[in-house]
Amino acid sequence: MRALKTLLGVLSLGAFCALADPTLKMDAGNGPYPWNHLNLRDAASTFRFAIIADRTGAERTGVFADAIRKLDLLQPDFVMSIGDLIQGRNEDLVEVKRQREELLAMVNPLDMPFFHVAGNHDISNPAMAEEWKQRFGPTYYNFEYKNVLFLCLNTQDAEQGHFSDAQIAYAQRVLAENQQVTWTLVFLHQPVWTYDPATTRWDRIEALLGDRPYSVFAGHEHVYMKSVRNGRTYIVMSTTGGGSDMRGLHWGEFDHLAWVTMTDEGPVMANLMVDGIHGDDIVTEELSKLTAPLREGAAVRSEVSTIDPGTATARVQLSNPAELPMQITAAVQAGPEWNASPMNVQEEIPPHSTETVVVNLERAGQYPTQTAPVPVTWTAVYAPPDARPVKVEGVHRIIVDAPFDVARTTNPVTLDGKLDEWPDLPHDVREPGQVLEAWQTWHGPADCSYRFGVAYDDDFVYVAMRTIDETRVAVANRRVDKQDGIMLHFDLRPAEARTAEASNAQSILTIAMGPGETPDATIIANPYPLPEGVRAVCVTTPEGHATEIAIPVQYLQKAQGGEWSGFRLNLAAYDSDGFPTDAHTHVWWRPRWDTPENYEGSGTFVRR
Repeated sequence: MRALKTLLGVLSLGAFCALADPTLKMDAGNGPYPWNHLNLRDAASTFRFAIIADRTGAERTGVFADAIRKLDLLQPDFVMSIGDLIQGRNEDLVEVKRQREELLAMVNPLDMPFFHVAGNHDISNPAMAEEWKQRFGPTYYNFEYKNVLFLCLNTQDAEQGHFSDAQIAYAQRVLAENQQVTWTLVFLHQPVWTYDPATTRWDRIEALLGDRPYSVFAGHEHVYMKSVRNGRTYIVMSTTGGGSDMRGLHWGEFDHLAWVTMTDEGPVMANLMVDGIHGDDIVTEELSKLTAPLREGAAVRSEVSTIDPGTATARVQLSNPAELPMQITAAVQAGPEWNASPMNVQEEIPPHSTETVVVNLERAGQYPTQTAPVPVTWTAVYAPPDARPVKVEGVHRIIVDAPFDVARTTNPVTLDGKLDEWPDLPHDVREPGQVLEAWQTWHGPADCSYRFGVAYDDDFVYVAMRTIDETRVAVANRRVDKQDGIMLHFDLRPAEARTAEASNAQSILTIAMGPGETPDATIIANPYPLPEGVRAVCVTTPEGHATEIAIPVQYLQKAQGGEWSGFRLNLAAYDSDGFPTDAHTHVWWRPRWDTPENYEGSGTFVRR
């Protein structure tokens, strides 16, 4: 069993617990206590070390250096390697020494020891082997730490990854002299147990390891793989900057560090992704001020001119509000409805400057006028002096808009949330015009999307909305902006009065609702009662929720001084993916009217 330090006694409230380790003191009473137990994981035999994987073999510059900086943050007892730390493959010893010095300039500043293991790039020929011996000494070696044996072997000791007779004899002697250790850890570059044993001679080493507890770590393949042989764990590590397609975890292709905690029962290993390790300066006040304008939508904006029903021109503005130059890349995701030119943009924007890129859009086929926005994904990078680069990513949506027809319906509409009277909901909001609030928690149409339709008869203008939501959250008497629901903005005024400042007008009808199990259980979340005659229901469905709203025509007639000609509306689905986080996303059809992205006349409907 692991050596555990346990509580020996508990004194009265205000006194201290007496522990096996007198360095642990706490204010405690007679219980219960706000902790599960006091079995501290700090046995004298416990220690932690890290393993770094292949740096070279088509190195991706910067990854290894970043990993070394992060190792210093983690503060392991020491760092092991499994080879291929320089590019090598060179008989020019001047170049080999330059590469080795480049490596040492990165690893030598570590606060903890770093142990080199030879890989095929480290020792590619006899000249490199001699240079290694002059600089580092032996190409295979061992050490013992807290009764654990570390055996570092050289798979380049003979041709084709063979172990020489001398190295096998060395392993035999070391293992015989260290039979008392609690565990043996073997480090080597090539996973020779996967090769032909007739050429590798690994079977000789494995026989010497026998039935002692041991684990093996290798690299070389640049693809992670765990195997179990003879009841023992064998690990092939992925990369720490070496060549890789980086297709992700299930491909075994990623940049990582192994974090190993050595216990009395053996090693416990965790894989730490290099890009998932950060220091306490991940966000500082200075960085937040630098990136806040970009996160609020200042980096990319657009203005659209429609030339004819099939062609539009977007003036895409790339802005840098900061004191530093900004590198920005943007890609137009035109999709099936539009062809775009150019599709990709890369610019360096000077401080406090704006560059304008003209994007020409042309319809790719015959589609209705209710088109989805054209997403533009962008990445902006700053390189502050004496700090890591700062990257901000986002999505801007080019909206190609025109007045939409509102059709007269001859079918009676019953507000029950069943939507039986709506054979067609033409406005498909899978690519929203704007995502606000907890925008990073919206993961696309499968997370939350909706379709809606608009119609009218002699008495009402109707809006119907079917929302698809993978996680339904509806709680009676809870604010709609803290759960699932919808928001409607409806501008009653005549066309000449509908301006970009519409949110300040008094003739704006706002309805906020959350779904109930029945129409009568609809959660009306307006801060004030609905106007007389306005009816609205929102009910849960197996896929999400369904909404129906009826707005009396008399309100339009009053606002427009007689016969009405049209109106402007906007819709949002409020998506909450669960408590207690209250992360809440507002998925808007068109940009919300009180934001800078709003443009005059968006979401206008005209009476047919």
